[in-house]
Amino acid sequence: MKKTTSPLGQAALFVGLTYLVSIPFYLQMIFRGGLVPNMHLLIFFVWIPGVVAMACSKYFGHRIKDAGFRRADGRAMTTAYAMPALCAVASYVLILAFRIGVFGMTVEGGGERGWGEHVLKGVLTPAVLGVLVAFVFSLGEEIGWRGFLFERFKEAGVRRPGLATGLIWSAWHWPAIVFSDYSSSDKPLLSAFLFTVSLTSLSVFLHRQRAQTNSLWPAVLSHSVHNMWVLMVVPALLVAGPLGPYFIGESGVILAAVYFVTAIYFARKPLRAG
Repeated sequence: MKKTTSPLGQAALFVGLTYLVSIPFYLQMIFRGGLVPNMHLLIFFVWIPGVVAMACSKYFGHRIKDAGFRRADGRAMTTAYAMPALCAVASYVLILAFRIGVFGMTVEGGGERGWGEHVLKGVLTPAVLGVLVAFVFSLGEEIGWRGFLFERFKEAGVRRPGLATGLIWSAWHWPAIVFSDYSSSDKPLLSAFLFTVSLTSLSVFLHRQRAQTNSLWPAVLSHSVHNMWVLMVVPALLVAGPLGPYFIGESGVILAAVYFVTAIYFARKPLRAG
């Protein structure tokens, strides 16, 4: 099996095992109070793709370092941070422009803080220290998605690997959105759809970075910046209106639209292979 399994067969086994191993965590979230009460399990959940990828690499005779563990230059890492951060800022500006939310300090207890303390704790801390902590979480996923899966799709000659991986990556989150409390609104199917648009669009950029640099680190950094800026920095400076659950966040219309346009822009640019 090790020598005869095609790259797509190896990819299918990796995806299937990743979903299968994730089932106990889905059940825990669905029947034991949702995501927040189970945050202590999050580190184990996000490392499932990475652990499965390393196991599959060992089984099929691939070197772990081929997952992209090589240095990326400063320009690539700067772009990796800037793109999701700028998309988050653009979504924030559009939210204010369309009056879906208003400027406000919404970190818990923020009303009793001065501006300086609020900006430090609500914006600068997640934007810097938070990204460093999130790096550990994102690495677990990216070893699987932009590491093992990227290489197998590349070997198989998949024409739109970023799109394909984005759909697989999004589907991995669907049980938590549809059946648990990861939905941003009272319409979980809509949240799942918008989340899929956002993540698949982001995946197009991450795969481009991976192909150009032959390094996993830009994707890990972009993933971390996305989590911190979309889930913490922007909400810290925003008071959402009644339409907020449908338009704000990674399951919102605004970010989905911004990421979608950004993905089209990068997809149309010539790829400079690493």
